[in-house]
Amino acid sequence: MEFRILGPLEVLDGETPVQIAGSKRRAVLALLLLHPNEVVRTERLIDELWGEHPPRNATAALHSHVSRLRKAVGPDLLARREWGYVLRADPDSIDLRRFEQLVAAAEPLPARERSAKLSEALALWRGPALADLAAEPSLETESARLDELRVTTLERRIDADLEAGRNAQLVGEIETLIAAHPLREHLRWQLILALYRAGRQAEALEVYRETRRVLTDELGLEPSPALKELEKAILRQDPAIASASAVPLAPASERRPPRSKRRRVVIAALALGVLGAGVGTAVALVDRTGSHRTAHATSVAATSSAATAQSAQPTSGPQRVVKRTLRPRHSGRQGHHQSRQPAARIRTKAPAKASAAAPPVRGKSKSRPTSTGTHARTKKPKIVTITDDFSGNQIDGTIWYQVYLGTGWNLSQQDGHLEFTFPPGTTPGPPYDNFGGHVGTRCKFPGDFDARVDFTLVQWPTANGILVSLWSFFQNIGWESWRRSSTQWGEQYGSYTGSATSVALDDASGTLRIVRRNGVVTTYFLHNGKWQPLTSGSSRSLATIAVGASDDNDAAGHGIPFPGKQVVVDFDNFRVRAADPICPPGAQGSG
Repeated sequence: MEFRILGPLEVLDGETPVQIAGSKRRAVLALLLLHPNEVVRTERLIDELWGEHPPRNATAALHSHVSRLRKAVGPDLLARREWGYVLRADPDSIDLRRFEQLVAAAEPLPARERSAKLSEALALWRGPALADLAAEPSLETESARLDELRVTTLERRIDADLEAGRNAQLVGEIETLIAAHPLREHLRWQLILALYRAGRQAEALEVYRETRRVLTDELGLEPSPALKELEKAILRQDPAIASASAVPLAPASERRPPRSKRRRVVIAALALGVLGAGVGTAVALVDRTGSHRTAHATSVAATSSAATAQSAQPTSGPQRVVKRTLRPRHSGRQGHHQSRQPAARIRTKAPAKASAAAPPVRGKSKSRPTSTGTHARTKKPKIVTITDDFSGNQIDGTIWYQVYLGTGWNLSQQDGHLEFTFPPGTTPGPPYDNFGGHVGTRCKFPGDFDARVDFTLVQWPTANGILVSLWSFFQNIGWESWRRSSTQWGEQYGSYTGSATSVALDDASGTLRIVRRNGVVTTYFLHNGKWQPLTSGSSRSLATIAVGASDDNDAAGHGIPFPGKQVVVDFDNFRVRAADPICPPGAQGSG
């Protein structure tokens, strides 16, 4: 039996297609294929298939779907266990596993052989992953992760081709990819290098200038250090970039070794900052009541993943740019806590303009002509503001769910603060051998939003190994604005939105901010009364906003170890202003 998920879901018995009827039944099979030879708990499958609105007898409904699947694929392949179900399949029978094996096998090969092996892997794709199940929310995250993995592998294959000296042949392909993924700086880096090596120096510099204009005028950001280095190398006719050897995104001397992480898949070059590998894992999360929820934790970055790795580049002056791959942090299903706090409030209005609060940008603002040739009415979005000043002594369950990892630390609400306390003896726990957590909004945000939260570092020893974050989770992919204390760079603000940046400042209190406008997500911190932009990326997926604190280390000892000195962080004055939020019944924002 052969299973295909790199495209529409297909099952083949030899050369004969096996018919699997019904979207829910196909979704069950897809979820089991994503975790082959592992028992997937019944509760998790129910949660994935029906979310917060399961049928009256969800267990029986699930069992009915599985029984019909067993008839289609055979009882030997799909087995029932006391606590769930397992698909017992040879990894070679699943196209995703073959893809992952080919990508891993390509890593040590010379350039031409590496390109051929990666091309063989990419040939397994028949379209967007699980394309026929795009309407199933349970598979939205995995589909996005796999599609990101495909683009990352394309970038790696192009890197190999550049290393092998195939330059002019690549220009058209890269231009097509940039049209589909305009904010991927590595693709632009590849196009500039290919043009230069093909003898089209003026065009290469024009692509750089256009990239800089887009980043500066539209997002308020400068090009990455790698792009700046490449432009300087072209201007000085550096012989190093004229050769067939690949130019790394960051100077090799400034890269840290990648953080190792327990994962099912070995794919080199993606992660929550993504220079690591794309891997979806089933994460068991424990809420404050002790009940267990399961959730997919994935991460994405300059490429995408679920591994954790980190590399750093200093720039001139006090600012330091950090390229890093982070592990997925605590994204989870929502634990529900039903007490309502009077301090949490919601305001709703329908403004004259359709967008939520816009982020500050550098450069001139551009006015857009409005169409007067139609009388069709445009529905105005409902703008909702959800705030919490954390007064009272109980976290407001109408706004927040809670996630905890590890033991020995505490999350509490008191005196107008949401307080995270990590005393000596705080112990990491599964699944990533770390500790910490977050509170996240029960409402999700499909469009523009502007989220911010104040923080105070109440007890903050030097190099304490704690990361203080304002998160936006897109399909369980975490993008963040953060504050940390580093052994190498000292006190920092930083962020990740597809690429990572940090700025060395020693503020003991401040404000973190994440804004999405027209699909562009930008992170900020407040310094001397002014919003300072960090990074920007593109995502139009449903967003969940979260605030939290966690350790910045992993089991392999990479990152910043927790030194065992007490750390206390207070959050206050949370606000998110958003267009047309989607909220479960009873949640703040649903009215």
